Amino acid sequence: MKILLVGAGPDIKLPKNVKEYFVCAVDGGYETCNKFGIIPNFYIGDKDSYSGQINCDSLTKDPHKDDSDMEIALNKFIKNSDEVYITGVLGGRLSHTIGNLMLLARKDYSIVNNVKIYGDKKVVFSVIGKQYVEADFSKYKLFSMFSFTESTHINRLDGFEYNLENAILNQSSTLGLSNVPKGKKQKIDIEKGSIIVVLEEKE
Repeated sequence: MKILLVGAGPDIKLPKNVKEYFVCAVDGGYETCNKFGIIPNFYIGDKDSYSGQINCDSLTKDPHKDDSDMEIALNKFIKNSDEVYITGVLGGRLSHTIGNLMLLARKDYSIVNNVKIYGDKKVVFSVIGKQYVEADFSKYKLFSMFSFTESTHINRLDGFEYNLENAILNQSSTLGLSNVPKGKKQKIDIEKGSIIVVLEEKE
């Protein structure tokens, strides 16, 4: 099942084929769905950023809770999904943006389960632990990666203007900032550690 999670943030990038997704509005994301004419299949939230009527199945939470609404939504749908497309989680409150990005540090919420965050002309995903990723990033102008862990051992980064081999990316380093994909095949081979990747489209 393909899952679309819609948050309340201003940076929205919807998939072209929304009807192919099971749509979950996450709290204020219900209003975002209304704005774009999308009828959610499900709602999850504590109604602190949306107080209107909910016209679908819902899971309403107490505002006094440990997990964010987005984390609760991910936990609910991750096991039965082939893809999780997340939008509306960037560009609003800085604390919420950082919190949403930090969710990607969990292996369950990484590229291994096809979990990605989409904004206008950008996509964010994570590579957690020993993994090999091969993909075509040629539509993107810039590729940046940062270490979630104290350091990440990169066996190989290939298909970019600046390739790496047997390199260490430290958490406090900007070594992975603003690389450029070259050709139609990019390879990320991680030996140990975890990275978050930001792809930015060409204008």
